[in-house]
Amino acid sequence: MGTAKMTQCTITVLGCGGSGGVPLATGHWGTCDPSNPKNRRTRSSIWIKTEETSLVIDTGPDFHEQTMRAEIDHIDAVLYTHDHADHVNGIDDVRYLAIKQRVNGDQDYMFPIHLNQKTFDSLKYRFEYLFKTSDDGLYRPLFDTNIVEAGQDITIGDINMTLFNQIHGTNSSLGLRIGDFTYSTDVSDFDDSVLQSLKGTKTWIVDCGQFGFDETTVHANFDKVLEWNDTVQAEKLYLTHLTPRIDYDVMQSKTPDYIEPSYDGLTIMSGL
Repeated sequence: MGTAKMTQCTITVLGCGGSGGVPLATGHWGTCDPSNPKNRRTRSSIWIKTEETSLVIDTGPDFHEQTMRAEIDHIDAVLYTHDHADHVNGIDDVRYLAIKQRVNGDQDYMFPIHLNQKTFDSLKYRFEYLFKTSDDGLYRPLFDTNIVEAGQDITIGDINMTLFNQIHGTNSSLGLRIGDFTYSTDVSDFDDSVLQSLKGTKTWIVDCGQFGFDETTVHANFDKVLEWNDTVQAEKLYLTHLTPRIDYDVMQSKTPDYIEPSYDGLTIMSGL
């Protein structure tokens, strides 16, 4: 599995939370200390920025809030890892990125989204109004849909990446590698061939939603992450998709120096 390289990018964790975020609706913090701002977690998403390209990975229900907090004023494209609600339900706000361009004079502008066929079929069914012309002709499709699949090398702007398959319980998701940076949200296991292909990763943001638990469900536990990294040998790991069961400081105290919990707003500079 090849990886192309570029010069430099900034990766910002827009959200590192599980499907319900932290706190959950009605203010349930679980074991998390509400006084620590690193425990306030929105749904998992990252923003990758180079001098030329602004790319967001997943737009969950907190997408609007995340763009405000990170002061994102321009996005060139969105890549979706899979169709679960906590990763796609902000798509209604993505449409304004296309509407903005049309209001500014480009009446035919279509906003690029990249996703696999399964995710596209799901979104087209659930958000039909975004992908078809309304009967009265008032609303037109807004997205330039690009179908991608695991195993492909793709380029978005000046960002070259390799997509790979992740086992997510009985489902699957897309992981992505850009140079020596890898992003793996929503994963419970990998085929060995994928792990082998990730060797050379220096920085890995990886799912550990089951931290502190023996079982691996649709998300990995810490033992599983350590097992994977025995093969991958990443120099720095940031754990993501964190739930109210996992306090930031407690997690930090239980991990070695090269492994840290993610937090919303974490910024990683990567020379690629």
